Amino acid sequence: MPAWLGSLVVMIAVMITLTLGFSKILSALGFVTPFLILIVAIIAVYSFFTPTVSFSEINEIADLSKTPTGIWWLEAITYSGIVIAMAFSILSIVGAQSTHKVARRGGMYGGIILLVLMLFMNAGLVSKFDKTNTADLPTLMLAYEIHPVLHFVLTLVMLLIIYNTAVGMLYPFLSRFWVPYSRKYKVALVVALVAGYILSLVGFVDLVNLVYPLLGYLGILMGIMLAVRWLRNKFTKKKLI
Repeated sequence: MPAWLGSLVVMIAVMITLTLGFSKILSALGFVTPFLILIVAIIAVYSFFTPTVSFSEINEIADLSKTPTGIWWLEAITYSGIVIAMAFSILSIVGAQSTHKVARRGGMYGGIILLVLMLFMNAGLVSKFDKTNTADLPTLMLAYEIHPVLHFVLTLVMLLIIYNTAVGMLYPFLSRFWVPYSRKYKVALVVALVAGYILSLVGFVDLVNLVYPLLGYLGILMGIMLAVRWLRNKFTKKKLI
């Protein structure tokens, strides 16, 4: 399937989803995540136990000049910022509709699951760093090495994750400026989707290299602001909303 057609299919799926009720949107967001966790865990564990390079060789293979800053620890912090920036909008809405206890536990458990998943995935990628270092989509490449069927399944799951990301970021943005499901909301939805579709034609790697660092720095700033607000609420009488 050509890239333009794949993007069009995802765009239509996102448009249909964002005209449904909020509970149905949450159901769509939660449906694919267990499959992603399972498949990524299988790929990571298999790759870790069938390495093609030793850990002592990784520094010789790694090319930090391909990263925005060339500083590994800053790139790690930037990735954390990306997670905050991409998750904040939808989690702020979901959290507001839950009790404080549920929201707190959800954030804690979700963070632990993400941490374990990233440790697994990075261990798998590093174990075959001679191949993954130059791949545009290294996880897909590892899946194909295990079995073409797993590669196909992961492709479908990754498409669903892209769909999830679009839904999870577009709905909070639109609902903050327009009444959900109103005429203006639907017009803004179409405009946003068309803009996203055009950007998708730029190319995955080029777009990621441009957008991810910017999102990362934004997320770091948001994390600092949230930490400051939490400290002020905890240690002062004046509560910030």
